[in-house]
Amino acid sequence: MLSKNIYLAVLLLISTGCGYRSLSSATPFNASSITIIPFHENEPVGLSQSLANYLAIELAQSGVTLSKSTPPTGAILSGNIHSASMSATPTSAVDRTIPSFQINLRLSVTLEDAKGRILWKKSYGLSDSFLQDFRKEPESVLVTESNRRVALNRLSQVAAKQIYSDLMISHSLLPPTQPSESEVPNASTN
Repeated sequence: MLSKNIYLAVLLLISTGCGYRSLSSATPFNASSITIIPFHENEPVGLSQSLANYLAIELAQSGVTLSKSTPPTGAILSGNIHSASMSATPTSAVDRTIPSFQINLRLSVTLEDAKGRILWKKSYGLSDSFLQDFRKEPESVLVTESNRRVALNRLSQVAAKQIYSDLMISHSLLPPTQPSESEVPNASTN
């Protein structure tokens, strides 16, 4: 029993000395809340709303307070989907080529405070692929379109997870804020 307590004490001592620290706030950059603005799409792709929904899920699951107030009172998370281009990328099989497409997504994300000051900004380049239905039947176009939408949905999920992760890591790397002298109780001036 004593050795177990010593082991736990040593483990606690080691982990506190490694530079790990907990986040001071669940909301990035100590904002009171975050309002998510659906991303602007330079070319209509249909990705904006699903990306906003997945971002809301990621943030809410970690305890971030989301807001829908107008005008926003906390931070504002917005972005721009610059391009979502598709290109043919045939996939080789053993005895034939399978037609497939790759979607390349370029987007930028910004977190601003209620006064419009940029707190965080980052650009992303993501890609995913989907198969084309190679049958020569009338419904093959619908199958290919369905595959494209599934790939776009996967891209929305991956982008939301990456944005959330980068946002929280950036927040955790900030030095702890020091209260001003007027905020410190019993502060005296000489």
